[in-house]
Amino acid sequence: MAAAVVAVEEEVADDLIQKLVDESNELVIGNGINEEVFLGPVIREEHKERTLQYIQSGIEEGASLIRDGRKDHETNGKGYFVGPTIFDHVTNQMKIWQDEIFAPVLSIVRVSSSLTEAIDLSNQSKFANGACLYTDSASSIREFRENIEAGMLGVNIGVPAPMAFFPFSGWKDSFYGDLHANGTDGVEFLHKKENGHRSLYVSYMQRIMKKKNAAPAWETAFLLSSSQKVRVFIVIPARICTRNHSFYSFFISIYQHIFEIGPKPQY
Repeated sequence: MAAAVVAVEEEVADDLIQKLVDESNELVIGNGINEEVFLGPVIREEHKERTLQYIQSGIEEGASLIRDGRKDHETNGKGYFVGPTIFDHVTNQMKIWQDEIFAPVLSIVRVSSSLTEAIDLSNQSKFANGACLYTDSASSIREFRENIEAGMLGVNIGVPAPMAFFPFSGWKDSFYGDLHANGTDGVEFLHKKENGHRSLYVSYMQRIMKKKNAAPAWETAFLLSSSQKVRVFIVIPARICTRNHSFYSFFISIYQHIFEIGPKPQY
Protein backbone atom coordinates (compact mmCIF):
# COMPACT_ATOMS: atom_id res chain seq x y z
CA MET A 1 0.00 0.00 0.00
CA ALA A 2 1.28 3.48 -0.90
CA ALA A 3 -0.05 6.94 -1.65
CA ALA A 4 -1.08 7.51 -5.26
CA VAL A 5 -1.94 11.21 -5.06
CA VAL A 6 -0.32 13.89 -2.88
CA ALA A 7 -2.05 17.23 -2.32
CA VAL A 8 0.59 19.74 -1.25
CA GLU A 9 0.54 23.44 -0.45
CA GLU A 10 1.90 25.58 -3.26
CA GLU A 11 4.37 27.22 -0.89
CA VAL A 12 6.29 24.02 -0.17
CA ALA A 13 5.54 22.03 -3.32
CA ASP A 14 8.88 22.59 -5.06
CA ASP A 15 10.91 21.56 -2.01
CA LEU A 16 8.79 18.46 -1.48
CA ILE A 17 9.03 17.38 -5.10
CA GLN A 18 12.81 17.76 -5.12
CA LYS A 19 13.08 15.59 -2.02
CA LEU A 20 10.80 12.98 -3.57
CA VAL A 21 12.94 12.89 -6.71
CA ASP A 22 16.16 12.61 -4.70
CA GLU A 23 14.76 9.75 -2.63
CA SER A 24 13.40 7.99 -5.72
CA ASN A 25 16.81 8.13 -7.37
CA GLU A 26 18.26 6.20 -4.43
CA LEU A 27 15.71 3.36 -4.54
CA VAL A 28 17.05 -0.02 -5.62
CA ILE A 29 14.87 -1.78 -8.19
CA GLY A 30 15.01 -5.54 -8.64
CA ASN A 31 14.09 -8.94 -7.29
CA GLY A 32 12.35 -8.50 -3.95
CA ILE A 33 14.14 -11.55 -2.55
CA ASN A 34 17.34 -9.51 -2.37
CA GLU A 35 17.60 -7.54 0.87
CA GLU A 36 18.94 -4.37 -0.73
CA VAL A 37 15.97 -4.13 -3.11
CA PHE A 38 13.24 -1.64 -2.20
CA LEU A 39 11.06 -1.68 -5.32
CA GLY A 40 10.04 -4.95 -6.94
CA PRO A 41 8.05 -5.65 -10.11
CA VAL A 42 4.38 -5.05 -10.84
CA ILE A 43 2.18 -8.12 -10.85
CA ARG A 44 2.34 -9.18 -14.52
CA GLU A 45 3.36 -8.07 -18.01
CA GLU A 46 -0.13 -6.81 -18.88
CA HIS A 47 -0.09 -4.57 -15.84
CA LYS A 48 3.32 -3.19 -16.76
CA GLU A 49 1.97 -2.24 -20.19
CA ARG A 50 -1.10 -0.70 -18.56
CA THR A 51 1.13 1.36 -16.24
CA LEU A 52 3.20 2.65 -19.17
CA GLN A 53 -0.04 3.67 -20.87
CA TYR A 54 -1.07 5.65 -17.78
CA ILE A 55 2.28 7.44 -17.80
CA GLN A 56 1.78 8.38 -21.44
CA SER A 57 -1.77 9.57 -20.76
CA GLY A 58 -0.51 11.82 -17.97
CA ILE A 59 1.87 13.49 -20.41
CA GLU A 60 -0.82 13.88 -23.06
CA GLU A 61 -3.31 15.38 -20.58
CA GLY A 62 -0.86 18.08 -19.54
CA ALA A 63 0.78 16.90 -16.32
CA SER A 64 4.47 17.67 -15.81
CA LEU A 65 6.57 14.50 -15.79
CA ILE A 66 9.21 15.23 -13.15
CA ARG A 67 10.75 11.77 -12.91
CA ASP A 68 10.29 9.30 -15.75
CA GLY A 69 10.52 5.76 -14.46
CA ARG A 70 10.53 4.48 -18.02
CA LYS A 71 14.14 5.61 -18.30
CA ASP A 72 15.37 3.32 -15.52
CA HIS A 73 17.29 0.47 -17.10
CA GLU A 74 15.32 -2.06 -15.05
CA THR A 75 12.14 -0.92 -16.81
CA ASN A 76 13.64 -1.81 -20.18
CA GLY A 77 15.18 -5.08 -19.08
CA LYS A 78 13.77 -8.46 -18.16
CA GLY A 79 10.91 -8.62 -15.71
CA TYR A 80 7.87 -6.50 -15.03
CA PHE A 81 9.69 -3.55 -13.53
CA VAL A 82 8.62 0.09 -13.67
CA GLY A 83 10.84 2.77 -12.15
CA PRO A 84 9.48 5.42 -9.75
CA THR A 85 7.49 7.97 -11.73
CA ILE A 86 6.44 11.40 -10.43
CA PHE A 87 3.98 13.81 -12.02
CA ASP A 88 3.45 17.44 -10.99
CA HIS A 89 0.57 19.83 -11.74
CA VAL A 90 -1.96 17.00 -11.86
CA THR A 91 -5.68 17.86 -11.89
CA ASN A 92 -8.72 15.83 -10.97
CA GLN A 93 -9.69 15.65 -14.64
CA MET A 94 -6.72 13.42 -15.51
CA LYS A 95 -6.82 9.63 -15.63
CA ILE A 96 -3.73 9.33 -13.43
CA TRP A 97 -5.74 11.10 -10.71
CA GLN A 98 -9.06 9.38 -11.32
CA ASP A 99 -7.89 5.75 -11.58
CA GLU A 100 -6.05 3.37 -9.27
CA ILE A 101 -2.86 2.50 -11.13
CA PHE A 102 -1.32 0.06 -8.60
CA ALA A 103 2.20 0.93 -9.69
CA PRO A 104 5.00 3.31 -8.60
CA VAL A 105 3.36 6.37 -10.17
CA LEU A 106 2.85 9.39 -7.89
CA SER A 107 0.65 12.35 -8.80
CA ILE A 108 1.28 15.75 -7.18
CA VAL A 109 -1.69 18.11 -6.90
CA ARG A 110 -0.94 21.66 -5.80
CA VAL A 111 -3.42 23.48 -3.57
CA SER A 112 -3.47 26.81 -1.78
CA SER A 113 -2.73 27.05 1.93
CA SER A 114 -6.26 25.85 2.73
CA LEU A 115 -6.55 22.35 4.19
CA THR A 116 -10.25 22.49 3.39
CA GLU A 117 -9.39 22.74 -0.31
CA ALA A 118 -7.18 19.66 -0.11
CA ILE A 119 -9.86 17.68 1.75
CA ASP A 120 -12.59 18.70 -0.70
CA LEU A 121 -10.35 17.67 -3.58
CA SER A 122 -9.60 14.30 -2.01
CA ASN A 123 -13.28 13.66 -1.33
CA GLN A 124 -14.03 14.04 -5.03
CA SER A 125 -12.19 10.80 -5.73
CA LYS A 126 -14.31 7.72 -6.32
CA PHE A 127 -11.74 5.73 -4.34
CA ALA A 128 -11.28 6.01 -0.59
CA ASN A 129 -9.10 3.26 0.82
CA GLY A 130 -6.86 5.44 2.99
CA ALA A 131 -5.74 9.02 3.52
CA CYS A 132 -2.85 10.61 5.43
CA LEU A 133 -2.10 14.09 6.70
CA TYR A 134 1.32 15.48 7.59
CA THR A 135 1.07 18.36 10.03
CA ASP A 136 1.97 19.60 13.51
CA SER A 137 -1.35 21.41 13.92
CA ALA A 138 -3.91 19.88 16.27
CA SER A 139 -6.76 21.82 14.68
CA SER A 140 -5.74 20.56 11.23
CA ILE A 141 -5.73 16.99 12.50
CA ARG A 142 -9.22 17.47 13.90
CA GLU A 143 -10.51 18.98 10.65
CA PHE A 144 -8.93 16.16 8.66
CA ARG A 145 -10.37 13.45 10.87
CA GLU A 146 -13.88 14.90 10.83
CA ASN A 147 -14.15 15.70 7.12
CA ILE A 148 -12.00 13.36 5.06
CA GLU A 149 -13.83 10.46 3.40
CA ALA A 150 -11.64 7.36 3.62
CA GLY A 151 -11.68 3.99 5.31
CA MET A 152 -8.27 4.30 7.00
CA LEU A 153 -6.79 7.53 8.31
CA GLY A 154 -3.21 8.33 9.26
CA VAL A 155 -1.47 11.36 10.71
CA ASN A 156 2.26 11.77 10.05
CA ILE A 157 2.58 8.21 8.77
CA GLY A 158 2.90 7.07 5.18
CA VAL A 159 0.74 3.95 5.26
CA PRO A 160 -2.39 4.09 7.46
CA ALA A 161 -2.87 0.31 7.53
CA PRO A 162 -4.00 -0.89 10.98
CA MET A 163 -3.27 -4.16 12.72
CA ALA A 164 -5.41 -7.09 11.62
CA PHE A 165 -7.62 -7.03 14.72
CA PHE A 166 -8.90 -3.50 14.01
CA PRO A 167 -12.17 -3.25 12.05
CA PHE A 168 -11.67 -1.35 8.82
CA SER A 169 -12.37 -1.39 5.13
CA GLY A 170 -12.10 0.88 2.15
CA TRP A 171 -14.87 3.31 1.30
CA LYS A 172 -16.56 4.09 -2.02
CA ASP A 173 -15.11 2.08 -4.92
CA SER A 174 -12.20 0.94 -2.76
CA PHE A 175 -14.59 -1.28 -0.82
CA TYR A 176 -14.31 -4.92 -1.78
CA GLY A 177 -16.76 -7.58 -0.67
CA ASP A 178 -20.05 -7.25 1.17
CA LEU A 179 -18.94 -6.67 4.76
CA HIS A 180 -17.25 -3.58 6.20
CA ALA A 181 -15.44 -5.52 8.91
CA ASN A 182 -12.15 -7.09 9.83
CA GLY A 183 -10.71 -8.93 12.81
CA THR A 184 -13.29 -9.95 15.42
CA ASP A 185 -15.92 -7.76 13.77
CA GLY A 186 -16.03 -10.26 10.94
CA VAL A 187 -17.43 -12.84 13.37
CA GLU A 188 -19.28 -10.74 15.91
CA PHE A 189 -21.75 -9.43 13.35
CA LEU A 190 -23.32 -12.92 13.45
CA HIS A 191 -24.09 -12.56 17.15
CA LYS A 192 -27.06 -10.98 18.84
CA LYS A 193 -25.55 -9.00 21.69
CA GLU A 194 -27.16 -8.35 25.05
CA ASN A 195 -26.08 -6.11 27.92
CA GLY A 196 -26.83 -7.19 31.48
CA HIS A 197 -26.58 -5.18 34.72
CA ARG A 198 -26.83 -6.39 38.31
CA SER A 199 -26.96 -4.25 41.43
CA LEU A 200 -25.19 -5.46 44.59
CA TYR A 201 -25.68 -3.03 47.45
CA VAL A 202 -23.62 -2.20 50.52
CA SER A 203 -25.41 -4.81 52.58
CA TYR A 204 -23.84 -7.43 50.31
CA MET A 205 -20.40 -6.06 51.14
CA GLN A 206 -21.21 -6.23 54.82
CA ARG A 207 -22.10 -9.91 54.48
CA ILE A 208 -18.80 -10.53 52.74
CA MET A 209 -17.00 -8.83 55.62
CA LYS A 210 -18.42 -11.41 58.01
CA LYS A 211 -17.06 -14.24 55.88
CA LYS A 212 -13.48 -13.13 55.59
CA ASN A 213 -12.01 -16.43 54.48
CA ALA A 214 -14.96 -17.48 52.36
CA ALA A 215 -14.75 -14.69 49.81
CA PRO A 216 -13.61 -15.89 46.37
CA ALA A 217 -10.27 -14.52 45.20
CA TRP A 218 -11.73 -12.47 42.37
CA GLU A 219 -15.22 -11.77 43.67
CA THR A 220 -16.21 -8.18 43.01
CA ALA A 221 -18.68 -6.03 44.90
CA PHE A 222 -20.48 -3.03 43.48
CA LEU A 223 -21.46 0.02 45.51
CA LEU A 224 -24.36 1.64 43.74
CA SER A 225 -26.33 4.83 44.07
CA SER A 226 -29.74 4.38 45.62
CA SER A 227 -31.07 6.96 43.18
CA GLN A 228 -33.34 5.59 40.48
CA LYS A 229 -32.08 8.19 38.02
CA VAL A 230 -28.36 7.59 38.41
CA ARG A 231 -26.72 4.17 38.35
CA VAL A 232 -23.08 4.97 39.07
CA PHE A 233 -20.89 2.33 40.65
CA ILE A 234 -17.49 1.81 42.20
CA VAL A 235 -15.83 -1.55 41.76
CA ILE A 236 -13.92 -3.02 44.71
CA PRO A 237 -12.05 -6.34 44.70
CA ALA A 238 -13.70 -8.34 47.48
CA ARG A 239 -10.49 -10.11 48.54
CA ILE A 240 -8.86 -6.76 49.37
CA CYS A 241 -11.88 -5.60 51.34
CA THR A 242 -12.09 -8.72 53.48
CA ARG A 243 -8.42 -8.56 54.44
CA ASN A 244 -8.19 -4.83 55.02
CA HIS A 245 -11.06 -3.17 56.85
CA SER A 246 -9.52 0.31 56.56
CA PHE A 247 -9.40 -0.11 52.78
CA TYR A 248 -13.10 -0.99 52.78
CA SER A 249 -13.92 2.00 54.99
CA PHE A 250 -11.99 4.28 52.67
CA PHE A 251 -14.11 3.28 49.68
CA ILE A 252 -17.31 3.56 51.69
CA SER A 253 -16.37 7.12 52.63
CA ILE A 254 -15.72 7.95 48.97
CA TYR A 255 -19.10 6.48 48.07
CA GLN A 256 -20.80 8.61 50.71
CA HIS A 257 -19.00 11.70 49.51
CA ILE A 258 -19.94 11.16 45.87
CA PHE A 259 -23.62 10.74 46.58
CA GLU A 260 -23.69 13.11 49.58
CA ILE A 261 -24.80 10.38 51.94
CA GLY A 262 -23.84 10.84 55.57
CA PRO A 263 -20.84 12.84 56.80
CA LYS A 264 -18.14 13.82 54.33
CA PRO A 265 -14.92 11.81 54.70
CA GLN A 266 -11.96 13.19 56.59
CA TYR A 267 -8.54 12.41 55.03
